[in-house]
Amino acid sequence: MDAGFTFVASQQREGIDDHLWVVLSDPAKDSEKVLLVSFTTWAEHKDQACLINPGEHPWVRHRTCVAYGMAKVISLDNLKTLRYSGQITIQEPLSPHILARIRASAADSTTMIEAHADILVEQGLLDL
Repeated sequence: MDAGFTFVASQQREGIDDHLWVVLSDPAKDSEKVLLVSFTTWAEHKDQACLINPGEHPWVRHRTCVAYGMAKVISLDNLKTLRYSGQITIQEPLSPHILARIRASAADSTTMIEAHADILVEQGLLDL
């Protein structure tokens, strides 16, 4: 369950709903603070920092944006529990290019809270 790992929850748990979720931080650097962001259908009123288009990931079938404001922090152990109990379904991982773009775009987000951005900064994954 490395950075770029993606999944969909079968039912809402720990605030994780049925959107596509991405492990954005590096669990090898901090397994207690694993930062997750989700993809959501694009709309003008949503955070425009990072747009994902069809073809960039198999799950994406229409214009999509990263919902930085809905980000969650979970421990790697809790994430593994969700996986092995069948509460999340693994999807295709992100390409390194898309993962890097989502991380870099976090700096432009109007909705990501500072504590979540700090996780990426502390891990050397984002420069503010």
